[in-house]
Amino acid sequence: YDLAFRIGSLPDSSLKARKITPIRHVICASPDYLKHRGIPENPAQLKHHKILKQTGWPLAGMPLWDLEGQKHLVNGESSLTANNGDAMMQLALSGHGIIMLPSFFVWEALEKGDLIQILENYSLPTMHAYAIYPATRYLPLKVRSLIDFLIERFGDNPYWDQHTT
Repeated sequence: YDLAFRIGSLPDSSLKARKITPIRHVICASPDYLKHRGIPENPAQLKHHKILKQTGWPLAGMPLWDLEGQKHLVNGESSLTANNGDAMMQLALSGHGIIMLPSFFVWEALEKGDLIQILENYSLPTMHAYAIYPATRYLPLKVRSLIDFLIERFGDNPYWDQHTT
């Protein structure tokens, strides 16, 4: 393979990587869920809610940072754990709980009002999307061109983040 893409931290390897774009997360739920369960105003209140947790994210002790850079730990029970962002979003849209997903999954639902962003003054750690390729002496022009295009297209403020806080 000439090229692969990865979101998340990169373990040491013999591969090279170029950062494509940041991956920010949004905490949100459906209007119906929030109407019935209330809107949490701080991370401590999440323990009283149904959390739809993404596989790989620790719910107990998950860090959220406030606008002043203070770390807050989320402690609570997950009512469901899944490794598929689309499935998690559908569950949230159906009123099954609060999700913490990358903004590229939820931006359209947020824009339409089908999901509502909560805890907007808190953020999860930002991840990044990377282009990964073999550490060869010369990168093929077609691969370099694609990577350059993706960096230019998405950059530091991808279109899906322009609709969230």
